Parts: sequence; structure tokens; C-alpha cells
Amino acid sequence: MSGSGTILDVEIIKLAGKGDGIAECNGKKVFVPFTVIGDVVKVSIIEENKNEIVASLVEIISPSPDRVESLCGHFTKCGGCNLQHINQNSYRKVKQDVLVNIVRRLGFEENLISEIFVVPEKSRRRAEVKISAKKESVKIGFNESRTYNIIDMEECYILDEAIYGLIQKFKKFVLDSNLENFTGLNITKLDEGLDVILTVKKRCNDDLKHQLKNFAQENNIIRLTEKTLYDSSRIYDSGNAYIKIADVKVEVTVGSFLQATIESQEEITRLVLANLEDSRKVADLFCGLGTYTFPALKFAERVLSFEGSEDMVMALLNAAKNHGLKNRVSAQVRDLYKNPLKSVEFKNIDTVIINPPANGAEPQIKEIAKSDVQKVIMVSCNPISFERDARILVASGYKLISTNSVDQFLFTSHLEIVACFVK
Repeated sequence: MSGSGTILDVEIIKLAGKGDGIAECNGKKVFVPFTVIGDVVKVSIIEENKNEIVASLVEIISPSPDRVESLCGHFTKCGGCNLQHINQNSYRKVKQDVLVNIVRRLGFEENLISEIFVVPEKSRRRAEVKISAKKESVKIGFNESRTYNIIDMEECYILDEAIYGLIQKFKKFVLDSNLENFTGLNITKLDEGLDVILTVKKRCNDDLKHQLKNFAQENNIIRLTEKTLYDSSRIYDSGNAYIKIADVKVEVTVGSFLQATIESQEEITRLVLANLEDSRKVADLFCGLGTYTFPALKFAERVLSFEGSEDMVMALLNAAKNHGLKNRVSAQVRDLYKNPLKSVEFKNIDTVIINPPANGAEPQIKEIAKSDVQKVIMVSCNPISFERDARILVASGYKLISTNSVDQFLFTSHLEIVACFVK
């Protein structure tokens, strides 16, 4: 076995699901980030076991024809992106192949897969960045890959310009104020402005809160919340923290889940609705603020929605009431991991829409698999948990009829999948 730091010359022959290049050496797979098929590279071993080697890129000896110059000067350091070095055609193929391989393993044909949808650059509407603040030095940005070192953000090709601009303004505010209390910013772009959660070491004093309130009002921040390790409190609230979902105005409670870009939310919604035309009674599981609940009313006579967050359920119900939809929408707080809907509870439900977190929805999927529901529309941000959950449905008699990939986390290996199953 070679030691850490050993130098190898290898050729990249394929890409792993997470985007690292794969070479072979002495019968072992060698994983090298920031490489592409056809690269001949010099690498340094980081870790090695009997089957695999993890290595870092030292030098590109001979670049692949598919390699391009990265857009961002932070690339390979900043942990926000890992696929800026691949040309567009290869990039799309890398992403699409993830879904192609899953569909094949599930036993279905590739013709069920539509062309991948890729969001534009600078479209990410939510981001969480870290802050390192000392008296004469402030860094704000994403962590360096595989470390806790903060890369001071001087440019970004994924974030909405309003979010990037606020990061730069806040950095100046911290420097000018000589402050060291801040450790992070969570920023979401809503319809009327920016919703910001400021992570702090300790509660801000009244003078600092006054400064922060003025900063918020001057920089289109519609709500500013301070968050400690133990609790959170509002510093400023304009009352305009909302988004419109299918023309329904919904309050966005602090920390609520939203899809990463407006473009991807619109595309995923379009794909969901394309499979809903014959549905009259729909269950929306992990419904959030009603991202698919309200659009589903275009076809459904009634939507029953379930979500683990009480705040999001209350926001959904209030929006339904304010728009005269109380008789067509119901929403219930329910932990669908600990207490999934039982198969008998799906009686008279035509279609289930399910959009679980990254770890999937295995307990709930098992109950759906035992039910008489005729159609399941799954929205998943994790190909691994998607495949596991899809296997449960297929084994119980569901047939995959369509799949789509949505690349909403640009320049990363993450992939959103939308799929429809029928029984």
C-alpha cells in the first residue's frame, strides 16, 4: 500500500456520481476531484484502502478536449462548486447520466427520460455563508472544500446578484463597525426583498440592533433575525416576507424551505401539473408552504397537505383562508418519518405528491406501496434516496411512466429528480 503524499500519473476514464474523476492504478479506483474524462494528470494520494485511492490534483499533464477554463477565480478552493471545469455538453451528460443509470437499474427504458433542465447562472435565491470577523479582517463566503476554512467571496456565478451584493455590503458594514460577533448569514430572496438570518455568538445589544435595523432598511432586507446557538429573535420585520405560489400570497416563516431557484420551482411545478390532469383528490406530503398544494388546485377539487413544521402549516392554512380556498385545502402537522400516513388513510386519494428531504421517505413510501393510490409523483433532491424509494414502489406494482432531471444546483453534482409512477 502506498503512503499518503505518494505521487501518481493517471488518466481519467470516467466520472463518479459526485463529479470526481476516476482513474485506475494497480487494480484500484483512483478518485480525483476537478478532473474530466480524458485528462492525464499528476495526483497526490490522500487516503488509500484495499479497493480505492482518494487523491488530490497536483498537475494537468494533458488536458481533455472536454475541459474548459472555470468561470470563477475561487474554483477548486471554494466548496460551493465542483463542476465548473467541464464543457456544457459533457456537463449535461454527467448530470443526465445519473438519472439514466437509475432508470436502467430500476428496469425501465431511457425513453422515459426528458432532456435535463438547467437553471441560469446567478439564479440561486437562497444561500448560507460563513463569517470570520476579526477587528481588521473579515471573511464572508463558503467553506473551502473538505475544510472549515472560509473562502472570502470576491465573485460568484451561482448566487442571485442581490444576494451576492448584500454579502459585499455586509462585509463592509462589519469592517466599518469593527465587530466580531457574527458567524454566518442565511439569505433568501423573496418577492419583495431579502430575508436574512444572522448567526451570532451572543445576543446583539440595543445599539448594535439599531445599527442592524438601519442596515436592513437601507439594503432591501425585509426581515432580519438574529440566531444564537440556543434561540432566535427578530431585529427587523417589514411585514413583507412572502412569496406568491400560483397567485396565492403565502407568508414565508423564518427558515422555511424553498426550492433553490425560481426557475427550478417553476419547472418542477410544470412537471408535477403535467401528471395531475386526471386527479381530483390529491395528497401533498412534505408540503412545505404549499409549493405544489396551491398549483394542484388547477385540477384537483381538494388537496390534503401534510408537513412536519407547524409554522409552515399555519402559513399554508392562513394563505388558503385569505384566498377563499379553505374548503379545498386542508393541512396537518405530521412527522411523516415517525408517524407516516397509513395505507388505509389514502382511501379515495387519486394521486400523491411527495417531496421529501434528502434522506428520502422510506417509512412513508412503504405505506404508499401498500395502498390503492393509482399515481405517485415524487420530487427528490437526492438520487440515492430516490432510487431506494422508487424500488419500493416498483416492487409493489407501480410502473415508472416519466422521469425528469432538474439541475438547480448549478456547477455541483447535486440533481433534482421528478418522476411519476402509476399502478
